[in-house]
Amino acid sequence: MLQMSVFIQPEVAEAILAVLDELSSEIDLYYQDEQLAAATPAFTKMERLVKMLEEAGYSPPEAYIHIVSRYKKFVN
Repeated sequence: MLQMSVFIQPEVAEAILAVLDELSSEIDLYYQDEQLAAATPAFTKMERLVKMLEEAGYSPPEAYIHIVSRYKKFVN
């Protein structure tokens, strides 16, 4: 299977990372652990974005890493 590398313009990547950081922070602030399952659609979309960013050489924001660890701990 042919693996293609992903290129994301730096300005676009920075904008996506800023939105991921903000959304992650908002979810962390407003959702209690037992409510995180309600945000599953957002987590699915964020995960897709992060995968593309990582393939392009970018790292996800700390707020994203934190909220995903909370999500996995209480939802899975």
